[in-house]
Amino acid sequence: MGLVVEHINKSFAEFLVIKDLSMEVKEGAIFGFLGANGAGKTTTMRMILDILRPDSGRIAWNGKDVREVPRRNWGYLPEERGLYPKMKVEELLIFLARLNGLTKVAAEKALDEWLERFQIAANRKRRVEELSKGNQQSWMSRLAAWTRSTRMC
Repeated sequence: MGLVVEHINKSFAEFLVIKDLSMEVKEGAIFGFLGANGAGKTTTMRMILDILRPDSGRIAWNGKDVREVPRRNWGYLPEERGLYPKMKVEELLIFLARLNGLTKVAAEKALDEWLERFQIAANRKRRVEELSKGNQQSWMSRLAAWTRSTRMC
């Protein structure tokens, strides 16, 4: 099944930003939105993630209303990553893991394994701001995924 968006609409005051949007994304697929500034990409993602609610229409994940889907099941990579630029890579990832319920010991053990898996252990002591934007967005986001997974540790 996956993600189903059916006839959603969203307005802010008198300004209609999403009009009758419908789409489907199969489970396991990776997708993104392309469009001009103001096209509704961020608003749509915020509705899918249940940060905003559509004025009308339906959004479901595997047949279940997105309001009922646990947040730990979602991954989202915005252009602005919201990383703490002054933190070291390892400190940030351990921090994120602890926010998601891992113990410090479990987070450190998993971090060692994942840094090796991605062959980026040499960057663990670097501050996030020292990484290229591409590195911040690609491997930092993939590594951050383990902070949300109970199956990794």
